[in-house]
Amino acid sequence: MGKIKCLDCKELFEENLKNYDDGDSIECPECGAEMIVEYPSEGKPRLKTPKQKFWDEDEEFEQEEFEE
Repeated sequence: MGKIKCLDCKELFEENLKNYDDGDSIECPECGAEMIVEYPSEGKPRLKTPKQKFWDEDEEFEQEEFEE
C-alpha cells in the first residue's frame, strides 16, 4: 500500500498500484476523478489523467508518421 495524490483535487489516499495493470483506471474516493495507471519501461508506476493519456498516444502516432 502506498499514498497516492489525486491529480485533480490533490487529496491523498491509500492504494496499491501493484494490484493494477497498465491502462487500468483508478477513481479518487474524494472527488471521483479518473486516473489511468501507467507502467513505464523503467521506474515506478505512475498515474495520468485520461486527457494526458490521449495526448501521449496522439504524439506517438504523429512521430510514427514522420519516421516513415
